[in-house]
Amino acid sequence: MNNAQRWQCKVCKKKTSAIPNKRQSTTYNQKRNDILPLFAKLLVNKNAISRTCDSLDIGVSTYYNKLEWLYRCCLEFLEKFETKAFSEKSFKEVYINTDKLYYNLNNVRKKGQGVKKYAGLEDNPVQTYVVVSADALSRYVFRADVAYDWEMTVEDLKLDTALYKEDHLNDFSKKNNRLDFSYYPQEPSPNDNQTQS
Repeated sequence: MNNAQRWQCKVCKKKTSAIPNKRQSTTYNQKRNDILPLFAKLLVNKNAISRTCDSLDIGVSTYYNKLEWLYRCCLEFLEKFETKAFSEKSFKEVYINTDKLYYNLNNVRKKGQGVKKYAGLEDNPVQTYVVVSADALSRYVFRADVAYDWEMTVEDLKLDTALYKEDHLNDFSKKNNRLDFSYYPQEPSPNDNQTQS
């Protein structure tokens, strides 16, 4: 059923199977592997997270675990098949269309508010950006960057580095860690006793 290789003993006729690897089974190491096709369909059709969880009878943590697993599968498919195919293929003409989109995240935390009104919580939605480049004829998406900030300048990065000392912070603490260059190189101060490493 899971495409695993099976063996049968010639004496006692007992059957056994080996645990399939990722290449043999797309549902390898998944507890709720029966929901994966419907999960992918709901995700592509832009179904809401709460509605998807209700339809599949799963929790939010399971939803995000499945989402991360599906994303890894897509990256593996891209690396295994499409990268090799495009390295050997040539195109006469390509019309690349790039769109920049703003969208607001509505992940407002209402837990712990009790019976109080939620006034003010939804007034400041988190705004983020997406840049997508695709071929207009084949509709093939070449690249999509989420949380892309096209309003950030080098001067803003230099100011943030000086204010928040981002060149001395871990990656998870940096304000601009989403960028390729998360801090502006600074000259060491007279009281800086850190080593070069």
